[in-house]
Formats: sequence, C-alpha cells, structure tokens
Amino acid sequence: YDALQLKKLVIFRTPEQSEIPKPGWLVSGPAIREGLRKHVHLICLEMKEVALLYAAREFYLETRAGDFSHVDDNEVRQFLRDRLSGLRDLALGPVLPPGQRGRENVSEEPSP
Repeated sequence: YDALQLKKLVIFRTPEQSEIPKPGWLVSGPAIREGLRKHVHLICLEMKEVALLYAAREFYLETRAGDFSHVDDNEVRQFLRDRLSGLRDLALGPVLPPGQRGRENVSEEPSP
C-alpha cells in the first residue's frame, strides 16, 4: 500500500460505537460509504485492543516522566512496537471494500 504512495485516514472505533453510516443517513451516507471504499480505513477494535492502546499510552507517558528510569527510551519504543505490531499491521494494510472489511463496523448500502 505504501509503495503505491496512497494516502488514507485510519479511524479506530471502540466496540460500543454503532455502525456507520446508519441506514437513515440519506444525505451523508453515500459520501461516507464512498470514502470507506477508497480513503477511510475504519477499524473496529475489540475491548482487549482498546485496553492495550490505553495501557501502551500510559506506560509510554510514565517512562517519559521518569517513573521507570532504569528503562532506556529505545527499549520502551521497541517493547511498544512489538506489543502493538498487530494493530500497526492492520492500520498499514490496504483499505478493503465493504464486505471484505472483516472487523470493521460499517453498514452496507441500503436496499432500495
């Protein structure tokens, strides 16, 4: 994806968020669906992934504040890179068309 120099927007959504666009979004729905097909990578996280992101952020901030002075910054970055590699790979992958999205919480085109 990166080799083609394509740009996209990655949006992480938490499990409690409802699908988008909603079936009743008659004006904005088509534009949102078009964006989801081309440039918007919507990723619906599982709760354990949400917790992992919050924990990673907290750990990073604590190390930057000096709470773990025995740990080198490079070690912290490598540890977090390893722990977040699955989400990183998912975010760096291509935008998939509706129906091939897997974990994304997206509503399909409404039936006429």
